[in-house]
Amino acid sequence: MSECKQCGKPTTYSKKKKAYNDFCGHSCRATYFNLLQYEMRKDKLTQGIKKKWADPKYHAQMSEKAKIDILHAQKGWRKKYDEDPKFRQDVFDRCIEAYEKNKEFSNVYIYKNNIMKSSYEVNFAKFLDKHDIIWEYEPKKFFYHKNGQNRCYIPDFFVPALNTFFEIKAEWWINEETEERLHLVERRDRPIVLIKEDNWDISLDKILCDYKLATCSEHNVNH
Repeated sequence: MSECKQCGKPTTYSKKKKAYNDFCGHSCRATYFNLLQYEMRKDKLTQGIKKKWADPKYHAQMSEKAKIDILHAQKGWRKKYDEDPKFRQDVFDRCIEAYEKNKEFSNVYIYKNNIMKSSYEVNFAKFLDKHDIIWEYEPKKFFYHKNGQNRCYIPDFFVPALNTFFEIKAEWWINEETEERLHLVERRDRPIVLIKEDNWDISLDKILCDYKLATCSEHNVNH
C-alpha cells in the first residue's frame, strides 16, 4: 500500500509498472508538479535577485528608484490616509482581514490592533513593552500649511513617562520635510526624537536610561 504524494490518500497498484502509483489521480499529480515547478522557479528567481543586489551599483540604483516611488506615493495615498478618517478605517479593516487570512506571509505590520508602517515600528513597540514602558501609537495630529496646501503630520509614538514623541525612520526615508515636521512638533508641543537605523541601539539605550531616571525621580517625589 502506498500513499499519494499530494493528498496522502491510498493509491492503486499499477500492473504495467508493477508498483503502486505515486498519485491517487490526475488532479493530484498536476497539483503536485505545478507546486514543484513553482517552488523551483521561485528559488531560481530568489537566487537571481540576491545576485543582483550583491552588486553595489544595482543596489544604489534600485534604492534611489524606490525612494522616488515612495515619495510620489506619499503625496497622494498618505495625505488621504492622514486626513480622511473613513479612508483610514477602511484601510485598517482591509489590512486586518488580509492579516487574519494569511498571517505567515502578510506584509502588513499589526501589533496590538495598531497598523504600523514598518517592522521597525513593531520592534520599537515591543522594546517598550519589554521594559513596561507605556506608549501610544500616532496619538496626535499636527496640521500645517506648506506650498499653498494644508498638510498633516502624525508622529509615530508618544511615551507619557518621558513626555516625548518618537519618530521611527529608515535612513532613506529621511528628507528635508522630515526635519521640518520634527521642528514643527517641538515648536508647538513637546520634544520629539528621531530614531534611525544607524543609531537604533544607542537610541533605545538612551530611552531606557531616561525612563529609569524619570521613574526614579517620580518615586522620590512621591515619597
